[in-house]
Amino acid sequence: MRMKKILAVAIAFAVVSGGTAPFAAEMPEFSLTANAEDAVFEKLRYIIEDDHVVITGHTKDFPAELVIPPEIEGKPVTSIGGGAFRECSELISITIPEGVTSIGNWAFEYCSGLTGITIPEGVISIGDEAFKSCSKLTSITIPEGVISIGGGAFYDTPWLEAKQKEDPLVIINSILIDGRTCTGEVEIPEGVTSIGDYAFNGCSKLTSITIPEGVISIGGGAFFFCTGLTNTTIPESVTSVGARAFSYCTELTSITIPESVTSIGGGAFWNCAGLTSITIPEGVTSIGVLAFDGCSELTISGYTGSYAETYAKNNNIPFVSLGESSASSLGDVNEDSKIDANDATLVLVNYSLLSTGEPIQLTEVQQKAADVNGDGKIDSSDATTILQYYSYLSTGGTDSFADFMASQK
Repeated sequence: MRMKKILAVAIAFAVVSGGTAPFAAEMPEFSLTANAEDAVFEKLRYIIEDDHVVITGHTKDFPAELVIPPEIEGKPVTSIGGGAFRECSELISITIPEGVTSIGNWAFEYCSGLTGITIPEGVISIGDEAFKSCSKLTSITIPEGVISIGGGAFYDTPWLEAKQKEDPLVIINSILIDGRTCTGEVEIPEGVTSIGDYAFNGCSKLTSITIPEGVISIGGGAFFFCTGLTNTTIPESVTSVGARAFSYCTELTSITIPESVTSIGGGAFWNCAGLTSITIPEGVTSIGVLAFDGCSELTISGYTGSYAETYAKNNNIPFVSLGESSASSLGDVNEDSKIDANDATLVLVNYSLLSTGEPIQLTEVQQKAADVNGDGKIDSSDATTILQYYSYLSTGGTDSFADFMASQK
C-alpha cells in the first residue's frame, strides 16, 4: 500500500514539474500524438509541421515489416512522434530513414514482436521509454550522433539485460544510461559526460557513488529511490542537477553543490528525510518546486545576499551564512553602492564598445556586476534588468536586487 501511495505521489509530482515519472507505464493512459484526423500514407499516420513530417501512428492493417519513407508529400520525414507505435505487438521490423533526427517518448514501447532495430545516423535524440518492454529486442544499433537518451529508453529489453551482464554501468556515447544493477561503492569511469534520467532508479543496494570530473549534468531522477545511498561528491564540471535527481535518497545526510551548478531541478532532494545540511553556491539562480520538500531537518549553507538565502527564507528553511555574496554587488556597475540609471548607461556604453570591436572599459569586478542575468555576456538585456529594478525602487520597492531577480523567475 505504501509503495502505491509513493508511486501515485511521484507520478503527480512529475506532472507538476514537467518530467517523466518513474514506472510511467503504470500511468492509466498516454496522450499520444496520433488521432483519427491525421493524414495517412501507406498505412502510416502523419502530420506536417512547418516544412517536415512527423510520423504519429499507423492504421490497423499496417504491415509487420514496416518501412518508413524518407519523404511524404515532398517533405522530409524527420521524427517519429510520441507513442507512434506503442503496443504494436505485431510489428516485427521497422526501417527508419536517414533523415529522421528524433524518436519520441514511448515511440515503440511494448512492441513485443520487435527483435532488432538500426537507428540511422541522423538521429540525435531518443525519448523517454522509447523502446521500453520490447521483450524480444536483442539487437540495437545506436550511432555516435545520438547525444540524448531519455529515461528508461531500453528498460525491460533483452538488449539492456545483456549489457548489464557485461558491465553494471551501461554507457552509450558517453551517456551513462543504466546502473540499476550496481551494488555497494561505485565509481563512474572517466569519459562519461552525463548521467541519464533514472539511470540508477530504485538501486537500493548502491551505497556510494563517485562521479568523475567531466560529467556536466545529472539527469532527472538519476538516483531516484536509491535508499541505501549515503554519500556522493558532485564534481565541479556539473552545471545542473535534474528534477528528482536524488529524491527519496533517505540515507543521504549531507551534500555540497559545486560552484559550477546554476540550477537545481524540482524535487531534486524530495523526501531525503536524512538530509541535514546542503551547501548551495552563489552561482545557483534557480531551485525548482519541492526541491527539498520532506527534508524536515535540513539546513542550507550559502552566501548572504545569494539566491540560496532568498530560497531558504521563502521556504522557512534554516540558513547558515558562509559570508557576503559577490552577488550583492550585482547591478552596481559603477560601485557607488546604488543601482540606478547610471549603472544601466555604463552597461550600454560598454555593450556598444563590444559591438564595434573596441575593448571593454570595465574592471573584472565591474564586469561581474554588469552581467546581472549571469549568461556570460554584457548586453542590453542586463541594462534593461537594471532599469527595471531602478524603476521598482523608485515606486517604493524595498527588496534587494537578489530578491528582485528571484521574483522575476
